[in-house]
Amino acid sequence: PLRRAVWAALTRAGDALLRDGHAEITDLLLVWTTVFPEDDFAIVREASMVPDVETVFEAFARLQEATWSASDPDDDDALRTVVERFGELADALPPEQSPRVESVRLALARLGNQFVRVTAVASQAAVPADALDAIATELGTLARRVYGASRRLGVDASDRGDELDLALRALPGALRRGGGDLDEAIAILIDAVRQSLPATIAGAFERVLLWLARRPSMNVGSMQIMREMLLPSWVPLSRLLGSFYVLRPIGRGAGGSVLLGVRSDERTRADRELVALKVPDYSGAAARSLSEEEFETLFREEAGALLALPSSDNLARFITFDAGARPKPVLAMEYVRGTNLEQTLETGALAMPRALAIVDDLLAGIEVMHRAQIAHLDVKPANVVLRASTSRAVLVDFGLAGRRLRTGCGSPHYAAAEVWSEKTSDVAPFAADVYAAACVAFEVLTGTVLIRGETLQRLIDTHFSAQPGADVLASYARDPRLAQFIELVRAGVARDPMRRPTASHLRAGFASIGHHLRSLSWPLAS
Repeated sequence: PLRRAVWAALTRAGDALLRDGHAEITDLLLVWTTVFPEDDFAIVREASMVPDVETVFEAFARLQEATWSASDPDDDDALRTVVERFGELADALPPEQSPRVESVRLALARLGNQFVRVTAVASQAAVPADALDAIATELGTLARRVYGASRRLGVDASDRGDELDLALRALPGALRRGGGDLDEAIAILIDAVRQSLPATIAGAFERVLLWLARRPSMNVGSMQIMREMLLPSWVPLSRLLGSFYVLRPIGRGAGGSVLLGVRSDERTRADRELVALKVPDYSGAAARSLSEEEFETLFREEAGALLALPSSDNLARFITFDAGARPKPVLAMEYVRGTNLEQTLETGALAMPRALAIVDDLLAGIEVMHRAQIAHLDVKPANVVLRASTSRAVLVDFGLAGRRLRTGCGSPHYAAAEVWSEKTSDVAPFAADVYAAACVAFEVLTGTVLIRGETLQRLIDTHFSAQPGADVLASYARDPRLAQFIELVRAGVARDPMRRPTASHLRAGFASIGHHLRSLSWPLAS
């Protein structure tokens, strides 16, 4: 009875945190399942008044049961069930609810997909190298989310991301060498995963690892075939686009794909320079409004304009445009090494002077683009990288950049109402960047998103309200020390794009209040 009463009280507290916006469903999932690794959360499922809590913890309980039942590494059926339940946990999380929830949902979904790929191989040598890279990336994302969620809920935690990454990166080489090296690498990796993630999620990965350890080492020749599957179908078998060799996809937007590559004559060199390759992708909304010839002409015009952008410390450097590359023209840009802003915000490793510098860097980059009559059109924390060598904020991923607004371009939490409208041809694109930048600036300084919604449709509807983010802004405006900051953000996210300031004016506004905000603690609290 006491245990039930305690859990019921904790569940009600969790419901209150969710209702008041002080926590998200993934915070409860990651922290509670880490702190209470043996619990099946049946009381939580019964007591919660939030439907998402019941759904998510029910899916978690099914994964937990499957993981406990898969103790025999030779039981293929049990392992298959674990992988299926892993995917179901990702599906149980609400899509596009918030950047953090979406990050966890996508990380779980991508891990589930890679587990499917890995458990389909007949030998260790057939494991796709890019699958292991993807698993390392997504496990690292989850580890950062666990650390960030723990900090938000006031639970002591250590950031073990570097240890986990080191252990993960050692696995491909150990697979090639086999024997005792592989056994040692797996043991170290299992320990690192257990230290970084909830026991059930770590256990699912452990089951996959132990199953893989018992596969024969002989190469069955499927590795290259599997690796090609992740690339767009139009990429040649040679992987050559003009003078560049494609390594893997980076992202895809409404206007094109972005691929990671190197110069073809440098592909075997240890000091090769990585580049981001923007390639037009004629599909979706573009196909509904433009002919393919018109679309390619537009891409060439916009690529030429991007290439002519002045050099800026706050923009990824543009290298060359190969209009004659086959099968598609390609724009080569610098690949910026560093941590993206989304990850930095998740760890909470900011001070107010640093946060203000990031906002200024972001607006400086947008200012340079707008002076050249080019809009970025996908400004969000994930597209801002803090350069490893200088710590400057750099705007990256120009997959949507151009001189025209396209319906649906942008991301749900940052794209203004005009982006979601069917009629965008007569709307200048620059105000949409200002809107997104104001949302990002608010998030950088407060550590929380401005535009919120329980579902994707409600989130988009919020952009169409008379004053987007009105309730959130009002809660912060009650503190007189934040009045100027809130007025600046409110202007930046005005519903009418004609009423928003320019990027230059928004930057000047933040500069004028920076001396005052610098004396406050980060994050700013309502």
